[in-house]
Amino acid sequence: MKPYNQRRIFITEGSEHYQIFTFSQKGDGSIYCNWPDFSKTRWITVDITANGPASKIVKSPGDGKLTIHGTGMAGVRANDGVYKDGIVIHGNYLVNPEDNKLGVRHLFTAQINKPYSMPDSAVFNRESDYVITCNKIEPIVLVFFAIPIVKEVSINFNLSGHVDDLIPEGGTQPSFLGFHIIELRQHLVFLACL
Repeated sequence: MKPYNQRRIFITEGSEHYQIFTFSQKGDGSIYCNWPDFSKTRWITVDITANGPASKIVKSPGDGKLTIHGTGMAGVRANDGVYKDGIVIHGNYLVNPEDNKLGVRHLFTAQINKPYSMPDSAVFNRESDYVITCNKIEPIVLVFFAIPIVKEVSINFNLSGHVDDLIPEGGTQPSFLGFHIIELRQHLVFLACL
């Protein structure tokens, strides 16, 4: 496997290649992710209230990106904004320089409908482009994790649910698109496509 500083992720149906995400990783371990309709994204967050945890839906603060810093802080903000105007979540570190350790963490989970973005720079114009192939694009759920690139890694991933949850309305076959490993600079992005 060859690590890359930046990867474009496409989903392909026949001869149509749609860009769905762009990932990049900096030397400090921070991972940045954006997508064509970022400004239309809705985020489900959890607030701690007097009555306990409560979920809420938050609109994206504009065109921007999701940043998962090496320190573990993740944030959503507009390209020209600050985090106080967006969303901030604290989680496991990606890089702990004091202990010289790399960490594992869930990055995010996304549900997408039929994508529409075909960039000016076509698929495979860059060696780092990654493609997920399917017979028919259906609404899918994508679960992203960051796993350190080390000499040996073993991944045990359990997924449970009912097969009916994977069959699109009116369909007869599950739309599971498999597991994918996308190399970045210091981490592998492990992706489950449901």
